[in-house]
Amino acid sequence: MMGKSGSLVSALGALLVSTSLAAQDPPRPAIPTLLEGLTLDAQSGLPFPNVQLRFDTGERVTSDDAGRYFLEGVDPGYHRIALVTGRCSVTFADLELAEAEIKQVAFQIPSEMVGIGPSHEELKKRSEGAYYSAAELQEMSSRTLLDVIRRVAPEMVGPQNGLPGAMPSLMGRTRTAQGNTEPVVVFDEVVVGDGVRALGDMRPSEVYSLEILKGATRGWQYGTGGTGGVIKVVTTPGNLGHSVSPPDRCDIGDWTGRTETPD
Repeated sequence: MMGKSGSLVSALGALLVSTSLAAQDPPRPAIPTLLEGLTLDAQSGLPFPNVQLRFDTGERVTSDDAGRYFLEGVDPGYHRIALVTGRCSVTFADLELAEAEIKQVAFQIPSEMVGIGPSHEELKKRSEGAYYSAAELQEMSSRTLLDVIRRVAPEMVGPQNGLPGAMPSLMGRTRTAQGNTEPVVVFDEVVVGDGVRALGDMRPSEVYSLEILKGATRGWQYGTGGTGGVIKVVTTPGNLGHSVSPPDRCDIGDWTGRTETPD
């Protein structure tokens, strides 16, 4: 008959065996949930860059210049996501994530948020000046939008002053006692203070359309400054032009309540 000491030895042996097995088989680390994909223009199917995905749990990620995004560690379950553009337009999407799931999702940005309007052909007919579409600007193979202006309207770009890093000046057709009136530069319906530098910083690939109004009477809506002519730039959808802010600055109100689990 086994005594108390024998029972104690047996129990200690079982404990040592259990501890040894646990040391040989450590717990497997949890696999995080991964979400990746694209933000796309719903009409054309092309990437729509700089769209921020805001989750109801607080996570945020912004798609890059190619419309790609990647987010790790989102809680599994049903989520409501706000899709916010640089112009603070917003739409919502619902998404279900399983535990440790790697999910690829292409979020569609509606046409009204992309800013689709009249065709280039219609805009060219309406223009009172010289109108250039995105395709026409690309064909010029110019490095900056200022180079484009120098090519299509050389009389509106003055010479550089010769100092290192100096920018050329803009010149309008209207003369005053102080000299030529500088044309107004407008990006996405917003007048830009330092127009020549804004044009020099903008690549043609970032431009949807360019319109040049040279006549003194065609810039009346911009006040006396418009008498020297107007250079109107519309940036391509998604590009953070001079009239928009990064989407993380957009206030879209309280929307963070989770959606109900579908039946």
